[in-house]
Amino acid sequence: MIALSASLRRRGRLSSYALFRPALGLALGAQFGARIASGQEDPLVETGSKAEESGAETESPPSENLKLPNVPTGELSAKSPQPSWDTGLLLGVCGVGSERAWEVTKFCIAGLFDVMFLRDQEDETGFGGYLALGSAGFRDVRVSGGVTSVVSLIDWFSLSLRAGGLGVLSSQGVQPGMEGYLGLGHRSVSLRSHYALSHSFFAGMQYALPSSGLPASHAIWVGLQFDGVWLTAPIGLFR
Repeated sequence: MIALSASLRRRGRLSSYALFRPALGLALGAQFGARIASGQEDPLVETGSKAEESGAETESPPSENLKLPNVPTGELSAKSPQPSWDTGLLLGVCGVGSERAWEVTKFCIAGLFDVMFLRDQEDETGFGGYLALGSAGFRDVRVSGGVTSVVSLIDWFSLSLRAGGLGVLSSQGVQPGMEGYLGLGHRSVSLRSHYALSHSFFAGMQYALPSSGLPASHAIWVGLQFDGVWLTAPIGLFR
């Protein structure tokens, strides 16, 4: 009897819970719907977001303690190897004379070698020295050397200057002198090699002092300077 009565009570409780379960679900759904409609957050979502914020606060280190080392900006810019050097071929016409500015027109040619310092980038000014060996009309040998400079202009144009001593050797004797040139063109800066390409339009003057019974003379040069690398171009065709 006792066991039968206990089983009947248990069945009564289950049946009453089964009757009130749909009503309980409707009531909870209506409550959540009202909170969402009024703009309140879901308590479950709100609890999860607070847990994430608390976890992020405990895991992330404070930003005040982070200090980055100072890196000089000059070390980040690319620089070319120093010094740079170049070879060139000067081709042009010369006005040779002793009394007048342009008495005789001759074909002039010269080979040029120079070394440039302090020019890490193309927008910087460089200084160096040069040596040249040439001839005016293939009647003499002209040896010269001195100082040179490159000044950057707009874009990739540069202004080159050369000035130095001169020696004119001919069948009649030797004459010392001086020379000066002005060129407008481009001199590159290589980031991987010491060699620099150079092309320009140039004009200059050579003046030979009277010596060995020879009168003073001059030669006005006007022409183009080609980089010496073009002299090696035919070699690549036969390799």
